[in-house]
Amino acid sequence: MYNLLMVYQEGTWDQDEFVLELARFLEYTAQPLIDRFGALDQQTIQYLKGIPALFAYEDRGREAGLPARVGKIDDIQVRYGGVRITWSFDASVSPIPALALREMFAALDVAADRSWEHTRTHWAVKDADLYDVLLRYGLLENDQTPPPKVFVSYSWDSPEHIEWVRNLVNALRMNGIDAISDRTHLRFGQNLPHFMEQSAACDRVIVVCTENYMNRANGRVGGVGYEHLVTAADLANDPLSMRFIPVIRDPRDAAHMPTNLRGRFYVNLSNGPDFNGNFQELVRDLHNAVPPIPPIGRRPSF
Repeated sequence: MYNLLMVYQEGTWDQDEFVLELARFLEYTAQPLIDRFGALDQQTIQYLKGIPALFAYEDRGREAGLPARVGKIDDIQVRYGGVRITWSFDASVSPIPALALREMFAALDVAADRSWEHTRTHWAVKDADLYDVLLRYGLLENDQTPPPKVFVSYSWDSPEHIEWVRNLVNALRMNGIDAISDRTHLRFGQNLPHFMEQSAACDRVIVVCTENYMNRANGRVGGVGYEHLVTAADLANDPLSMRFIPVIRDPRDAAHMPTNLRGRFYVNLSNGPDFNGNFQELVRDLHNAVPPIPPIGRRPSF
């Protein structure tokens, strides 16, 4: 899934922000996606910020139209009559020439032949894998490095909490991480203990900490308790292991860590101005792309 933002005004994507008429949000979008994202509430905003975005210019048959860029939406603000966005580009993807983009319209679900979608300023959400299309059309190099494999452990506190975790998993996968959870990978008839033991084969384990999760983990109750037995065994063998990353979605849950995860550096993914920065730090850490430690300089002369 990806965001498609199409504008007429040249140079729009060279600016710092853009305000789209609210009525043009989700134009040329399939009805099930309109039903899902139409409210543009906080949960929807976080999801849309977590999927890729294609920033394009209207194609009116010009042979030398402006190139499109690939990146992500950094911020979304709903204003009176409009939606304000800011964005950043993916430096690993070169600008896409207008003619090359035109050839990909069908694969990207751009309704050029049917409805002249490519000639109207709008924001659509498309059920297509943007990076896969770019790869198939030779606009993206095939990265041979296997993605980090991450198991997401959580408790079924509420339907809203389950949806939040599902969005987190989707956002991680959109950022090149092979994130695994029961809601995305578990199939009917599959052996539950075997599935939960997959965490042992993953590079990292994200533990979404809540009071309910803590109680079930400490009490060895249900699936959470079983998963935590695996965690406890791993930490017993290597107390300094960094495989397990506590994540909270409410600042109050900083006090709700399972016993053997207390005192560990956690990631705060609660709603607020720091969400995007904290999420990107998590992504960099999972990709082992943290900034190098500065070298030690020479001893000063005293």
